[in-house]
Amino acid sequence: MCQFCNINEFKDRTLEITNNFIIVNDKFPIIDNHILVIPKQHYLSFGSMPQGILDEGIFILIKYINKIHYNNCKTIIFERGNKYENKSNKISV
Repeated sequence: MCQFCNINEFKDRTLEITNNFIIVNDKFPIIDNHILVIPKQHYLSFGSMPQGILDEGIFILIKYINKIHYNNCKTIIFERGNKYENKSNKISV
């Protein structure tokens, strides 16, 4: 099972749940305000999502970027792909 499929794993770190995403504080943050925007369905990458779901994901990213910038913090966004669908073990972009 995918480590992100068990929503109960995030209940104490959940910031928001939408129709298609769960937004949580990272369990092992590498910087302050480190959050994860996790789609409820499996996709190889953000770029492989259907347009409507991608639009929702971008809206969420912008919303949280604005919150972080409001607190005078810098933003870095990165995606490493989904190793469970990526059988080649290469990074998906």
